[in-house]
Amino acid sequence: MPAIAIRHLSKTFEQKGNSVEALRDISLDIEEGDIYGIIGMSGAGKSTLVRCLNYLERPTSGEVIIGGRDLGTLTEKELREQRSDIAMIFQHFNLLMQKSVLDNVCFPMQIAKKKKDEAKKRALELLETVGLADKADAYPAQLSGGQKQRVAIARALATDPKILLCDEATSALDPQTTQSILALLKEINRKFGITIVIITHQMSVIREICSHVAIVEKGSIVEVGLVEEIFNHPKSRVARSLILSDRAADAASYSGAEGDTADGAELTGWSGESRQRDRIGDDKKLRIVFSENSAFEPVIANMVLKFGTPVNILRADTKNVGGYLIARKDQMKKANTDSFDTLFSELNIDSDRPFEFGHVKVPSCQFETDMEPDYYRLSDRTDEDKALYERNMDWLRKIGVKPMCTCTPYQIGNVPVKGEHCAWMESSAVVYINSVLGARTNCEGTESTTAAMLTGKIPYWGYHCDEHRRGTHLIRVETPILTQKDWGLLGYWVGKIIQDKVPVITGIEKVPVRDMLKHFGAAAASAGGIEMYHIPGITADANTVEEALGGNKPEELKFGMEEKRWAYELLNSCGTDTDVDFVMLGCPHYSIDQVERVAQLVDGKKIKDGVNFWVFVPQPIKDLAIRCGYVDVIEKAGGLVMRDCCPALGQFKPKGAKVMATDSGKQAHYLPNFTGIQSWYGSVEECVNAGITGKWEGTL
Repeated sequence: MPAIAIRHLSKTFEQKGNSVEALRDISLDIEEGDIYGIIGMSGAGKSTLVRCLNYLERPTSGEVIIGGRDLGTLTEKELREQRSDIAMIFQHFNLLMQKSVLDNVCFPMQIAKKKKDEAKKRALELLETVGLADKADAYPAQLSGGQKQRVAIARALATDPKILLCDEATSALDPQTTQSILALLKEINRKFGITIVIITHQMSVIREICSHVAIVEKGSIVEVGLVEEIFNHPKSRVARSLILSDRAADAASYSGAEGDTADGAELTGWSGESRQRDRIGDDKKLRIVFSENSAFEPVIANMVLKFGTPVNILRADTKNVGGYLIARKDQMKKANTDSFDTLFSELNIDSDRPFEFGHVKVPSCQFETDMEPDYYRLSDRTDEDKALYERNMDWLRKIGVKPMCTCTPYQIGNVPVKGEHCAWMESSAVVYINSVLGARTNCEGTESTTAAMLTGKIPYWGYHCDEHRRGTHLIRVETPILTQKDWGLLGYWVGKIIQDKVPVITGIEKVPVRDMLKHFGAAAASAGGIEMYHIPGITADANTVEEALGGNKPEELKFGMEEKRWAYELLNSCGTDTDVDFVMLGCPHYSIDQVERVAQLVDGKKIKDGVNFWVFVPQPIKDLAIRCGYVDVIEKAGGLVMRDCCPALGQFKPKGAKVMATDSGKQAHYLPNFTGIQSWYGSVEECVNAGITGKWEGTL
């Protein structure tokens, strides 16, 4: 019996009375232990097909049989159990940037309730398998693209899957790194006997690793067979085209900067390095296109060192930078320094020699911090931590960085205008200004934002460019989305399903207030890495679906009651005990309207003894809430209004807290993994009620 049997599979999406057939009558057998390739051009239906293999997308008709079980006949519980046998790795790695390599690999085992010691032992074994045992304590931002993908592979193997789905897993990597990842996949296939399905548009990948291949065009299988046979005797037009492109790429041996050849020169016969050297030496202008996580690579610096030619960055001016220049005690100790210049030279600009920061070149702000400066003792921080925090704030002011200390600077004065190029790094802030305000930024790292502060320059790539802001997926909402809770569930589902692509949302019956969009974006960013979305007629970049798509042919999905319930159950999967001892509100940081709503709900009531009731805001919002009397009402009820910090960033909770209620999809996603706390997600009303009664009574 095949490991995967696909029988007469079809998938049709409905849009405004029109039917779009994404998959047509697909039948395939993938044998146990095989490495099977599925290839096609963009829009061919590959991604829809791979999502049908684990029933993230339900086929319109046909069967997917795995291990002898027809997925279409399983209950939701049975389906979740079956999915534990199917792991997936992606093009852009999808690592948790604030967790170490070891913690990233442990993450799925924690979700599966595996004992901590057992999970750590297994994670270390897997890191040894992928050749990264020495990187256990490192963070994703410190790794190359190939190393990040190795971590993603180790994480995928953590649950001992029988099937590994690889969705464009090497597309963001250079050729040499691609070869090493493919070699690793071969070794995993040999060592563990895992069936591997490779989804790609690169024929070279198929040629290197796969035994069989299916070629997809316009939703149909046009050719299937042994890789060797199809390479030697292609029958379909699309197979011949893919093979020809593959051979042309081999002949060129070229990777890196995109652009026209100098004076119309042909690619064939040129080595990539010599071609690059000649073009740079001719004082040509090159457009370097950064592919997603390659932004972490020191491309410009390497060009200067390798080719000995000065490089100037064009079309990348910014006067709006938001980043992190916050020091921790352990960092100071490890770096053996008391100097912020020395510490941030090492951490943020990767310099072995201290750099005197002086004054930043362009307007810059500090995002939220990892410690509440007024109530720090409630989360096990010390007076020494507080003293370091105050010194840090003084240093920020000295170098010209505005200590806004919030993930929502657009709520307190830093409001980028449509089209403005920014360099921001906080995920929920990035998705908000890209989408709602129409400004332009990628989710930058500490190195790139610090460099932007000092130079006023940023790489011109990703969401700075029109072509990358166009929608890729069309989401039809078929259930009412009216409350902040609804918007959080929609965002979490969208992020989980389409990961880091650009959704276009339709079917919204009521125009949301800005706070709902804020929570939607934060949930989508934390669940999958979304940095841009469109709600035509509501968000900034597009008034129509056609304008949002910009000519792209999207994958079409629906969000109905079934999907809403799935997101709700997943967000609440870490909650078992209904005795709540911590209510966390304000992630992203609350607006003044949200603080007012909390004050209305607790006015004249009392938070139950033993329950920590914390509302998080930036300092200016707290100042306004004090003037309005809201803070007094909340404090009289037994709550606290916390400022300038984030529990997820600081990985803190109240001392001894075990069960949290929150209206933040982002906190429900992150904090259980960071602190081990149980979490319940619901509306602000449900969370306030939990604070008053000490019981979680939320429902969908």
